[in-house]
Amino acid sequence: GLNDAAAVGIVEKIIGILFLVPSTMLSTVSALAAQNIGAGKPQRAREVMRDAIFITAGVGLVLAGATQFCAVGLVGLFTESDTVALMGSQYLRSYVWDCLLAGIHFCISGYFCACGVSGYSFAHNAISTLCARLPLSWLASRNFPGTLFPMGCAAPAGSLVSVLVCGVLLRILAKKQAAEDSKAGAAPLILFEKSGVPGRVHRFLVYFRRALPLESILYKTPNRMNKIPKSRGDSLCHLEIF
Repeated sequence: GLNDAAAVGIVEKIIGILFLVPSTMLSTVSALAAQNIGAGKPQRAREVMRDAIFITAGVGLVLAGATQFCAVGLVGLFTESDTVALMGSQYLRSYVWDCLLAGIHFCISGYFCACGVSGYSFAHNAISTLCARLPLSWLASRNFPGTLFPMGCAAPAGSLVSVLVCGVLLRILAKKQAAEDSKAGAAPLILFEKSGVPGRVHRFLVYFRRALPLESILYKTPNRMNKIPKSRGDSLCHLEIF
């Protein structure tokens, strides 16, 4: 009816404001994680995602908890109808928990984009929409015509499905990256000594997209092939050849 439509419209605007933090974190994680991956520090990229999840989930928990006590007042700011305010508060009290759960998979989606697998983001969103959001919204509208609270639960339920799917996709991505690292480390990287004035120090700064096993990095001198000692570093090797 008219009151239902008005209530849903008002709540969607409020949710749009509350979602500023998760949406911003998605872009932040994507940018920072991509920078760290490009610098050969994938572990730091994962730490960026982890910290962003903690921040976003914490903010979402506070907002969702506070909204339970002031839902009627928030909706009432945009309408003079007590009926619309009441129905909107029912919808908002359940829908607002999506700020917590969506914040988690938003951060993971940003990490997926940074790793160059944006298709994973599309996959988990498509699965959650088809398996949870649409069917649960339809069932709620058919079986609970007198309240909007069950319909509001469809959004957090869909985000929960997304979080679960993202967990599986993260494990798949980790195995894929480990396989690539193992393959990259199979062939040794050989650094040849430059010719020059005797006694001159030649420094080589070698960067890797991902850290290679140190035993696979060799440098060649005129007389022998030498392995780099394991204490010389991880993704950055600073070689001094005299």
